[in-house]
Amino acid sequence: MKVALIGLAVVTSLVFLGLFQLAHKSKNPPAIGLLDGQLRACHAITNCVNSTAQDASAIEPIHFSGDAKTLWAQLPSIVEAMNGTILEQDHQYFWLSFRTPVFGFIDDMELLWDADTQQLQVRASSRVGRSDFSKNRERVEALRRHIEALK
Repeated sequence: MKVALIGLAVVTSLVFLGLFQLAHKSKNPPAIGLLDGQLRACHAITNCVNSTAQDASAIEPIHFSGDAKTLWAQLPSIVEAMNGTILEQDHQYFWLSFRTPVFGFIDDMELLWDADTQQLQVRASSRVGRSDFSKNRERVEALRRHIEALK
């Protein structure tokens, strides 16, 4: 019984150590930003969603029929309400990061305004790991709800 408890403690400690190492690794910024004026493709479709994709990582862009300046002015408060951080922004692009509460994994979200279609193209991905348990998809849908509330 005592050996089993010690073994369980060792295994549990190793799992937590591994998770903390992954969280530390997620602090390194990924290849991010526009590539030829477009959002980059997802490298792993199990921890990334992209509104320009045609595969399993696809997600609908966010439609906004209002003035883009209004949206851009409101995005910082929306990001703050979602516990995110703005890392970079300009007149058509936002790069955001979100930290998971327990282990501190960092996920990135990029937003690109398409003035022709009045759509916000979006890419959200985890920096580490193979799966995000649909967290990035859920985060994009939460952003969609916040933006739809602006209308």
